Amino acid sequence: MGLIVCGLIVWRALISLYMANTSLQIVGKTIKKLREKQKVSQEELSFRSGIHRTYMGRVERGKQNLSLLNIIKVAQGLKVHPSVLLKEL
Repeated sequence: MGLIVCGLIVWRALISLYMANTSLQIVGKTIKKLREKQKVSQEELSFRSGIHRTYMGRVERGKQNLSLLNIIKVAQGLKVHPSVLLKEL
């Protein structure tokens, strides 16, 4: 019985991790798509947002978690409402 409960906990943790990684990738792709649509370089968006260029690259690749404040900064850099960055979730 203990193994089953432990296995369930591990399974739920893995599902949560997968969903979090998928969410990061979705938000990153949304940011990249908006940036490219506006014909803005990653470096320019980083400058507009006040976020380091390598951080922005990690965000677009779905490797970096964005805080709420950074979501707002990126949205301002793209001149969109922050909800636009999250609408695909």
